[in-house]
Amino acid sequence: MPTYRTPDRVTLNYREAGEGRPALILIHGWASRLDHWQPIVAPLARDHRVLRLDLRGHGRSEAPPSGYSMRQFADDTAALARSRRIRRAVVVGHSLGSTVALEMARRHPRLVAGVVMVDGILTQYATARTIEDLPLWRAFADQPYEEAMVELYSSFFPDPRDAALAERVVADAAKTPEHAALASFRASLTSNLPAIAKQVRQPVLYIDGGHNLRPAAAVHEILPRASYAQAALSGHFIQLEVPDQLAAMIRRFVERLDDR
Repeated sequence: MPTYRTPDRVTLNYREAGEGRPALILIHGWASRLDHWQPIVAPLARDHRVLRLDLRGHGRSEAPPSGYSMRQFADDTAALARSRRIRRAVVVGHSLGSTVALEMARRHPRLVAGVVMVDGILTQYATARTIEDLPLWRAFADQPYEEAMVELYSSFFPDPRDAALAERVVADAAKTPEHAALASFRASLTSNLPAIAKQVRQPVLYIDGGHNLRPAAAVHEILPRASYAQAALSGHFIQLEVPDQLAAMIRRFVERLDDR
């Protein structure tokens, strides 16, 4: 299992597959892990080099006491990519990972050729002053960590037909160390995504999960030049629920980048 040591000496777990340009960097969401990208790796790796990692504090990566911010996640991922001699990649982020992908595009523009947001966060839920009153955050203050994690994560799978998948993914989430999960969740909820998005110049594709019924207009308020797509018959974890759809949309986005 390959690992990478960040400049601040945190060991990250990662995987690579395939060959071909542009490289694709897959960034998982909050309390998720690189394994959750597995269903789309093979179809993407037929034509592209695919890099995925466990963010610090997640999966098999080290969980240091601090460093849980969108900026640090972006810098970690960029440093790993450069260590693997990757240039001009398309960065694909799910949920929290979509904010990390935008931060990479903003902070490391020469590294990022395009961004794909998979059911990504579109707004800032709270500030440092107001987060204690946010119901999403209060859930972790009002009950034990693992109970709160299972309750919240289970809500990502509202369709009872997804029960087996939900059980596995929720169990993975509950293994995330409490300090890392809560610090990452706080960072996600308080990130000023509209401000970050204003500074992104690369092409962006936003892929919405079917459960949201989020109109394209809502995406274009934050990302006026973004392309918009919606997955059919999917909830939040598009890459696990309808991987063939997601892989096809990513491949089409990359093909259009080649035409620019």
